[in-house]
Amino acid sequence: MKEADVIIFTLPYPLVSAQLKIIEAIKAAGNIKRFLPSEFGIEEDRIAVLPPFQAFLDKKKCIRRAIEAACIPYTYPLSRRIPFSSMELAMKRVRQPSFFSMYIMI
Repeated sequence: MKEADVIIFTLPYPLVSAQLKIIEAIKAAGNIKRFLPSEFGIEEDRIAVLPPFQAFLDKKKCIRRAIEAACIPYTYPLSRRIPFSSMELAMKRVRQPSFFSMYIMI
């Protein structure tokens, strides 16, 4: 990690918690300019979901809090408004969007 400037972490759901070890390594290295966690989804802090999906969001919220506590520069690439996806059903959203958007939260 001493030679990296940016770390982009892309893992499937079962391995999301592995980011906690990476966060500690980034903090110890002290030279990382930007960290993009495996966060390609929704804003966990701004939604209400059905109970089965809540456990997943709790893990991702834990990772966000760990990043913030470690004072690591981060970017959350978030996508939203995918028409009628299972994610929208879990979020209790059923409106049909007219577009797909992706935005970056820095």
